Amino acid sequence: MRFHPIVPAFVVIVPAAVGVVVCTVAGWRSRRRLAWLRRALAVVLLALVAARPGSAPRQAGGLGSDLDVYFVIDRTASMVAEDHDGSRPRFDGVRADVVAIARALPGARFSLVGFDNDVQTMLPLVSDVTALVNAVDVMRPEVTAYSTGSSPRLPVAYLQETMTTSTDDEPDRRRIVFLVTDGEATVTAPDAPTFDAVADVIDGGAVLGYGSTTGGRMRGWDGVERTAQPFIIDPETGEEAVSRIDERELEAMADELDVPYVHREGPGGIRAALTAVDASGRQATGAELPVRDDRGWVFALALLTLVLWEAAVVARDVTQAMAAFPGDAGRSWPLLRWRSPARPLDGVDP
Repeated sequence: MRFHPIVPAFVVIVPAAVGVVVCTVAGWRSRRRLAWLRRALAVVLLALVAARPGSAPRQAGGLGSDLDVYFVIDRTASMVAEDHDGSRPRFDGVRADVVAIARALPGARFSLVGFDNDVQTMLPLVSDVTALVNAVDVMRPEVTAYSTGSSPRLPVAYLQETMTTSTDDEPDRRRIVFLVTDGEATVTAPDAPTFDAVADVIDGGAVLGYGSTTGGRMRGWDGVERTAQPFIIDPETGEEAVSRIDERELEAMADELDVPYVHREGPGGIRAALTAVDASGRQATGAELPVRDDRGWVFALALLTLVLWEAAVVARDVTQAMAAFPGDAGRSWPLLRWRSPARPLDGVDP
């Protein structure tokens, strides 16, 4: 058995030794030696739990990958239009698809990038899928009041710079980009940039399109979680605004990136988004993943038993002390009804 203390060893050993000595001396001078023995044992068990006992480290098989996967997600108001898989918000489909893709590429590193009026890194490259899932779960659309129009081509400069820098820093890794958007542009830009330069510095990916030609209404977002936000009103018509997918723009961006375009209308079928992703670079990395079995729970369970025992004894002693008051002052406490008046008060040492 090996120990891996959560704090320096002397921080565990010294207080534990002092505690055992105090309990031993107190027990030697007291008639209640069993109680002090119990407390000394609890101190020892607490020290053992803090020392984190476990098995010797062993090597476990793991899976590594040379893939860096970037999810570039449209956070504009149109991405909450309610026309995905019937009448669900498009963002619900985005969250499910990001998680499905990540789980289909074990061992890869993942980054989350969001864009609305600006482009922001929501999560830097990590190999922890749980961190990615949590980041996607808390991702929200832009605050409606701050929206100034959007373009699905906004991330072009960001991606070109990020991918170029990444290539220079780690040339042996491959970069995959999933552009997640409905393709709808609400600002006109005659000289809008193209993704052609980005295609030269990535190794695959896909453009994932969300929405329908029929369109869907969009609920506003004011930054406060609530049951239902009101629908966005089109200032030009005074009616509820409707967002529609722009597949022509989505297909054009996919051609520029040299990756497939996949229209995502509901759950399932995520493999279609991975046709341009070569995952053959995965390899076993067992020598790099030492693991150990933690045995601290055994001592923690024993410690819990002693704590409950101590609590029961203290409760009994308090009950007896309350009953020792003259008259009915002590007997009025409901917990005293089970006690026999003739029982001696043994919670206090002479």
